[in-house]
Amino acid sequence: MLYLRTAARVQVSSLRSASVVPVMTRGYAPGQEGATASSTGFKNREQAEETAYARKQQAAQLAKLREQLAKTEEEKARLHEQVKELEAKQ
Repeated sequence: MLYLRTAARVQVSSLRSASVVPVMTRGYAPGQEGATASSTGFKNREQAEETAYARKQQAAQLAKLREQLAKTEEEKARLHEQVKELEAKQ
């Protein structure tokens, strides 16, 4: 009987210890927080990438607007032809 109680306690205590998970934390040296973001090389590279992205987006938007303008001019020319035909019939 004593053996059963001891065995049960060992099983329960082993279950309790299994639920405890060690947590790893990383320690940083004081004053080094954000060192990458504050470096000039990283800052210049990031600005260059943002500028390149903005130029690419603007070029795509400009191409789309030029395409719309061309379609509008074609429609305008077609309507002028229809007006000329109708005026000629009168």
